[in-house]
Amino acid sequence: DNTLMDTVRLGNGWMWDEGPWWYSAPVDPLTLNDNCIDFFVKPGQPDHPAVIRYRPETTYITFENRTVTVTDTVDFKPWEITRDWAAGQNHFVATGEILADAEPETVYRNIENPTLFTGQVLREYLEASGVRVGVVRVDSLSAGEVPVDSIVSPPLAESIINLLKTSDNLTAELLVKTIGHETGGGKGTWKKGLTAMKVFFHDSVGIDTTAWRIVDGSGMSRYNLTSPRQLTQALQYAYRNFTLAAEFQAALPTGGWDGTLEHRMQDPLFDRRIRAKTGTLSGATALSGYAFSRRGHPAAFSIMMNGYVGSSQPYKHLEDRICYQILKTIR
Repeated sequence: DNTLMDTVRLGNGWMWDEGPWWYSAPVDPLTLNDNCIDFFVKPGQPDHPAVIRYRPETTYITFENRTVTVTDTVDFKPWEITRDWAAGQNHFVATGEILADAEPETVYRNIENPTLFTGQVLREYLEASGVRVGVVRVDSLSAGEVPVDSIVSPPLAESIINLLKTSDNLTAELLVKTIGHETGGGKGTWKKGLTAMKVFFHDSVGIDTTAWRIVDGSGMSRYNLTSPRQLTQALQYAYRNFTLAAEFQAALPTGGWDGTLEHRMQDPLFDRRIRAKTGTLSGATALSGYAFSRRGHPAAFSIMMNGYVGSSQPYKHLEDRICYQILKTIR
C-alpha cells in the first residue's frame, strides 16, 4: 500500500543530476531495500569479467557486465556501475577494469519507481513459493478491501540509528512525511511534516524559526538554511529531555568507533568521547553533536563550513581538530 504518503519522489531543491547513487534514492511510501540494488563485486580470472552478483535478484532491472579483470595499472580505468538515470531506465551497466588482487566490494545504486519495484519483487517471491500472481500495476483501493497481512516497523528509537549512524537520507525523508501524515491527516507530505516540525522547534525548543529554512528531511537540498546556534539549541534540548537523551545520543555516530565517524578521530585523546552527526554536500561540510569530558560532562557544538572548492577532507580534518580542542577544554 503506497497510499500513506504522496508520490513526490524528489525533494524540493534537490539537484536534477544527483544520478543513481544510494543517497539520492527516490522517496516512496512503498519502499524495499532502501529503493536500491546491492551489487557485490570481486575480481574474475585475468582478462575475464569481474564476478558481479546483485540483490534482490529481480527481472525489474536488467544488467550488463562489460568489466575486465587486469593484473597491472597501465592505462587503468576503474570499474563503475551506473544506469541511464536521465532517461529513467533501470538498465544497469558495469564498465571499466578491476585488479586481479582487489578486495571484494559492495556498492548500492538506486532504482526508478519504488512502488513497481517492490511489487515486482514481491510477485517473484510469491511465485517462487508456488503462488500465482497477475501483472503488477498501480491502482487505487476499492471500498471494503481487506488487508492480507501487515508488518510492524521497529520502534523509532531503532530507526533513527540507521538514519544517524549511516546518514541514511531515505529514512530521514520518510520520517518527515510520516510526521506529516500523523499530525496533519491524509497523505503525508514534506509540507505537512515540516510545518509540524517548525511548530515543535519554535514552541518546545525555543528556536527562532523565522531565521531558518528547512525544506527536506535529509539536508540534501541547497534551499536549506540554518545556523550552528539553532542546531546547538536543538542539541541542548535533546540532552535535557529525559525521554530523548539516551536514545538520541546512542544513535549518533561515535568518533573513531562507528557510523560516518568510524575512520575519523583516531587519536587516543578522543577515546570515543565525540558523538556527532556529519553533513556533506559539494562545497559544504558540517559536524554537530556532543563532546564529553572524562567525567561525562557534555558540551554541545555545531561546526559548519562552506564555499570551498575541491575535496572536503581538509575541512573535515579541521572539524576534528576543533573537537580535539573542545575535549582539551571541558572538565
